[in-house]
Amino acid sequence: MKSFLTICLLISLGSLSFAQTKERIPIPVLKESKKIDQLMDMVLSPNNQKVHSVTNYPLATCFIITMDKIRDNYFTFEINKHTDTVTNTLINGMEVEKDYFGYFTYKKCKIFIWADSGFGNFFSKTGTKTTFDFVYQLAHPDPLGPAYTLAQWHYQYKDGHFSVEQIRVMPPGEN
Repeated sequence: MKSFLTICLLISLGSLSFAQTKERIPIPVLKESKKIDQLMDMVLSPNNQKVHSVTNYPLATCFIITMDKIRDNYFTFEINKHTDTVTNTLINGMEVEKDYFGYFTYKKCKIFIWADSGFGNFFSKTGTKTTFDFVYQLAHPDPLGPAYTLAQWHYQYKDGHFSVEQIRVMPPGEN
C-alpha cells in the first residue's frame, strides 16, 4: 500500500511539473521609428497624470500597444500598462504567430506591439527574436478581471501627427 501511494505521488508530481513547464514564447524584435519614440515620450511624460498614478508599482514595466489602421495615413494606438504577469496572460491570448506582433525596448520599458493589418512606417522587423522569463505558454490562462490595466492611453496618428484620441463611451443598452 505504501509503495502504491508513493507511485501515485510520483505520478502526480510528474504531471504537475509537466503542466507547469514554462515554454518561453519567442517574440520578434522590432525597430521603432522616430514617430513611435515621439508617441512613447508623450505617454511617459512627467506631465501625464496617468503615468504618475502607477510609476511606483514595482512590476509595472510592460506596455502593450494595439495598433489599428483606420485608413491611409490614419492609425489608432491603444497603449496599456501592465504587470509582467498580466502581460504574459494577454500575450497568451494574442495571435503571437501573426506577422504583426513584436517587441522593442524604450527607456527601460518593455513594449509589445500587436497590429491588425501591418506596421505602416512605424516599425520594421529585425529578423531576430527574444524570450523573457515571464512570457511563457500557459496551459489554461486565467481570465482577467476588470482591474488588470494599470494605465491606459488612446492616441491617433492622422495626417502625420499624433493627438489624443477622443473615445465615446456608449451608455448601456445604446447601439
